[in-house]
Amino acid sequence: AYLLSNSKKSSGPDNVYSAEYFRGLNYLLNNEDDKALKIFTDLIDVDSSTIETHLALGGVYRRRGEFDKAILIHQNLLSRPKLDKSIKNQSLYELAKDFFSAGLYDKSEKILITLKDNKNYQDSCIEYILLIYEISKDWDSAINFCKSVKKDSIRNLPPDVILSQYYCEKSNQYHNDNQLNKSITVLKKAIDVNPQSVRAYFML
Repeated sequence: AYLLSNSKKSSGPDNVYSAEYFRGLNYLLNNEDDKALKIFTDLIDVDSSTIETHLALGGVYRRRGEFDKAILIHQNLLSRPKLDKSIKNQSLYELAKDFFSAGLYDKSEKILITLKDNKNYQDSCIEYILLIYEISKDWDSAINFCKSVKKDSIRNLPPDVILSQYYCEKSNQYHNDNQLNKSITVLKKAIDVNPQSVRAYFML
């Protein structure tokens, strides 16, 4: 109430922005998401200070499972000319999470690959990329990506421990296809990279 009463005392463009902003919040609180989204989407073209609000709103929609709205918000941010680089990266990262949550793994992967060398997003991007390969059971991509990661640990484990697990998964695929020679060869690779792999010895 204090904020609303104060906003009425001001005049000019800021007052117009405040009125629209609070109207959008009111729609959001009343679960009139479509009306709220339209207002917030229009506001982003009015005042660049709404960018953080849009990022937060996109995150809310994603958590609620309304991925199409989250994607729309973050794509709209990225369509802005001369977007600050840090905001662009943050918007890309949020969009990648939108795509991941929506099951659009190819689109998510493309963005995550471009951000994985950015120190602000590196660990999270690596985790999402590996999750995509694990969900898709794309063990070749998981193996190649894990080999390319130049870090001392992944998920608080030595990378070779993760890599050996991926070799075991790939070996299991060969085993299920009755390609036993290939299965054994891959298990030996798992042991080469991680001689302590109990799983690989057991499968072998």
